[in-house]
Amino acid sequence: MPIKNIALSLGLSVLFISSSAMANPNDVSGHWVGVNFASKIKGPTKITMTLKQTDQMVMGKYLAETGVAKKGQGMKTTPKTFKIRWRNTAPKCPGKYVYEYTLNGEQLTWMFVGEDCLGIEKGHGYAKREP
Repeated sequence: MPIKNIALSLGLSVLFISSSAMANPNDVSGHWVGVNFASKIKGPTKITMTLKQTDQMVMGKYLAETGVAKKGQGMKTTPKTFKIRWRNTAPKCPGKYVYEYTLNGEQLTWMFVGEDCLGIEKGHGYAKREP
């Protein structure tokens, strides 16, 4: 007898949980909007990031209002922390950076260090996940 019929004959309810209902709260996949504070740039810079997590691997794209565009990848170091090595794809100012992220619910915070056409850069920032 099929499971559905057995459940009906016993008066039981069958509940199927979709994969989205079981989503991992530590998955950083999504579209993030926030600000970055860099040592060589005056004031905060608005940024957007699109991240995709597969198992422990995190890949992404980054765009700043200054025109800086980055591609990167990294790994989760704990369920709530990860590192990404970003490469600046803007042809006029190539650079490489390492960002260390911390996830707290729907907010990311980070610190970074790197080097580009402006010299050694370091800073921090935060972003919220957009629905």
